[in-house]
Amino acid sequence: MMRKLTLGIGLALWAFAGANAYACQGKTVLFEDNFETLEPTWGATDDAFYLEDGRLVIKPGLDEYYSALNTAGFYDNIDYCVRIYSVNADPEGNSFAGVMFWATDYDNYYYALIAGDGAVGIFRRQRGKTLKQTDWTAFDAANKGKEAVNELRVVTIGKEASVYINGKLFKTMKGQPPENGQEIGVRATSSKGEKAVYAFDDIKVTEPATAKSN
Repeated sequence: MMRKLTLGIGLALWAFAGANAYACQGKTVLFEDNFETLEPTWGATDDAFYLEDGRLVIKPGLDEYYSALNTAGFYDNIDYCVRIYSVNADPEGNSFAGVMFWATDYDNYYYALIAGDGAVGIFRRQRGKTLKQTDWTAFDAANKGKEAVNELRVVTIGKEASVYINGKLFKTMKGQPPENGQEIGVRATSSKGEKAVYAFDDIKVTEPATAKSN
């Protein structure tokens, strides 16, 4: 099941230089998906969630977010990375995409986002309400605008989560991981004026080597 909610508030032909250096560092792979097909653990396709050109595409409605948890398994400590293509993103920062972690269901999870203007933020969804964990912060390592490509990586060790953008540490924060393991997922949001389109590829979850490896 996917979850979308109304909010109140052509891919670039670009070589992702040094991509392997940014990837998850753990040696033991817990989950991996290159989207040759859509695995049933992602749920069913619809107009806002589908495969195209070997990538998972999310196209939320106007002023809506769309999130998808993967039900392949529950994980304890993770090194989780994904490549995000901003096929059509608002350069003013009113659309954003990222990953879900420390998730138990669609009302309880943490998520890290990159906005179209290169700002990065971390949030928590708890009991169906949104709680800010960091302010939106301009981050030089984030690529901006339409057709930008970014690799987002989250490493969770115990009660700490470290978020990296294109290999650079954005923030290490403390949180409340689920007692019985976490699910992972992806999420994207459109602005009020135009539907955003984001594509996700090269998702991998490994056992982390250290809390702050990069």
